[in-house]
Amino acid sequence: MGIAGVTELRIVVMGVAACGKSSVGAAMARRLAARYVEGDDNHLAASIEKMSLGIALTDEDRWPWLALLERELRRDGPVVLSCSALRKSYRDALRRAGNVRFVFLDVPREVIDKRIAARSGHFMGASMVASQFAALERPDGEPDVATVDVGGDIGTVIEQAMAAVGGLADQRVQPLLADGGASRVITIEELRAHIDAIVDHHVVPT
Repeated sequence: MGIAGVTELRIVVMGVAACGKSSVGAAMARRLAARYVEGDDNHLAASIEKMSLGIALTDEDRWPWLALLERELRRDGPVVLSCSALRKSYRDALRRAGNVRFVFLDVPREVIDKRIAARSGHFMGASMVASQFAALERPDGEPDVATVDVGGDIGTVIEQAMAAVGGLADQRVQPLLADGGASRVITIEELRAHIDAIVDHHVVPT
């Protein structure tokens, strides 16, 4: 199953540890017939070791990881990436790939605490939860981010994420047809205004 206007996009499912990024991202990739990239699988060995010891990563640890993920997003074909992308600067690094849309899985702290406590075999332990929320810069107001409240069952969350990305595709257009730099996306209303301006200044031959 696909979404009109979305299958050529690069989609990043983001949020704190244990918010459901991997499950939602993998399901969306299947629905969109897209390549799926698990962000955690691309961490450097040294970073995984630090997190396994309960040591929060620094920006210096994350920049090489984000650069690798940005290269993954640039590869041909539709792609869904699961990545925490907690800070705006991290999201901006991924945006360099072009045509990136984000789905932010918004989960309360108490829910994450319970999920982490019940999860085994993952390098992100309970001691890391506080650092995740401390690093999180909510993407409220960022036009290429759709927020999905994770309160229902996984099937409902996936449907909401698919609908949210479809909404982003309907509302935003790229490449740039207005002032502001080549990385800025514009609204449908701005596009229509540009078309109207062109029509007003040209006589259509009969």
